[in-house]
Amino acid sequence: MAKTNLSSVIYAGIFFNEEERSKLMKIVPLQFSKEFAHHVTLMFKPHAAYLDAIKPMFGAEVDVTVIHNIVDRNLGVQCVSVKCDELSRLSLIETARPHITMSTEDSVSPVVSNEVLYKHEVSWNTNTKDDTLKVNPAGLNLKGTIGFFTSTLNEVTSMDNMVWAQTEEGVNVS
Repeated sequence: MAKTNLSSVIYAGIFFNEEERSKLMKIVPLQFSKEFAHHVTLMFKPHAAYLDAIKPMFGAEVDVTVIHNIVDRNLGVQCVSVKCDELSRLSLIETARPHITMSTEDSVSPVVSNEVLYKHEVSWNTNTKDDTLKVNPAGLNLKGTIGFFTSTLNEVTSMDNMVWAQTEEGVNVS
C-alpha cells in the first residue's frame, strides 16, 4: 500500500465521497464548466502544531452543513458556505470562511471562492445588495472524512496511507 508523510501535506480538509458529492450536486447544480465540489479546506499548508491537533480526528467522519449557494457571474465562481460544528468546537477550522468551491469558469482558480465569500459577507453585514452575487439557501447536511491533500498521493483519509513521524523541530510542510 502506498504511503506518504506529513512533509507532503498541502492542505487539511474534509473530503466527500461520490455519494455525498452527488447529493450535494443534486441540490446545488453546477453553474460553470470546471467542476470541484469535493472538499472543504480546513488549513492550507498546515504547521506542526495543527497537524498534532488534527491527528486524533484524522480519518473520522464529520457532519457538514451547507448553508448558502453563492454564484458570482463576474468572477466566474460558484461556492457554498458551510459549517462543521464539531471541528469549530475543537478550533480545527483555520480558514476564515469555510466553503466548498463547486465550480468555476475554465480560466478561474478555485481560490477565488474566498473573494466571492468575502463579497457576500460584506453585503450581508452591511445589508446592501450586490448585484454581482446570486445567493440562495441550500439547507443540506453532508458527511465527510477528515484527511489531507498531499503532493504525492493526492487525497489521503486513512492512517494506512500516512506515515505520521515528525522531527524534534516539527514538520516542514512547505
